[in-house]
Amino acid sequence: MTQTAKIVAAVLVTFVWGATAECATLMLDFGGSTTTGSGQGAVGPGHFEGLLTAADDVWNPIGTSDTSSLVFSNGSPATGVSLDLGGETGTTTDVIGWSETRFATRNPGDGGLLDYQKNNVVRDYTRTNYSSTVAMGYRVTGLSPGLYYVYAAADDTYHLPGAGNNTSFEVFLGTQTGGADTDYSGFISDVLENVDASGSYVRGDNYSRTLVKLGAGESLVIASERRGPSDGRGQMNALQIMPIPEPAALAIWSLLGVLAAAAGWRRRRP
Repeated sequence: MTQTAKIVAAVLVTFVWGATAECATLMLDFGGSTTTGSGQGAVGPGHFEGLLTAADDVWNPIGTSDTSSLVFSNGSPATGVSLDLGGETGTTTDVIGWSETRFATRNPGDGGLLDYQKNNVVRDYTRTNYSSTVAMGYRVTGLSPGLYYVYAAADDTYHLPGAGNNTSFEVFLGTQTGGADTDYSGFISDVLENVDASGSYVRGDNYSRTLVKLGAGESLVIASERRGPSDGRGQMNALQIMPIPEPAALAIWSLLGVLAAAAGWRRRRP
């Protein structure tokens, strides 16, 4: 998709969103703390972009264990939806093993954090707890088929910004059928540099937004690799998995079809 197409698609989604029924967004707050309520404490990237409201304030606190006791952002039970945590099977395998259990949480508190990190879901995180450099994986099973925006925030808030402490992460997204270990080497990815010090969410710097199509029976798989100067253990601070309402999804696919046809027509012109 071209940059122009992405911008137009985002405008269409925002426009159609308000005319649709409430969406069942799954919001995961890694690090084990509970962040619910209104205001800054509930603000994630999806809220920042205006696709979620203050009423979408229910986060699932995720520590170091798999769970099937999940709720959606409006408080309704996420029946049949589960989260598995996993770790890379070796330092260079690009394969997430779902039997791994060596994880740890960190909550540095608010002292010295940027404004958008304070009292917020991105303050703390869950990471792998290996002695070696490995990625961490997150597999969500039981979601309905369809298009989703997946917001991901990964930042080492334990080491305060500045003085070379900014740590970048590469976030991989894909789908999987079945429960086998996951090779994520072919997944789409975004690199989060975490260098912006403006005190706000910045897409492409401290969070990513990825469009994913989930088929029937497929699980959503996310992997995180640390790319910075210190240890390379993967981690995640927050995930928001937001279904795109059907009218908006149809608008996106229609737009892509029109743009593809237009591109072909331009190539055929003498």
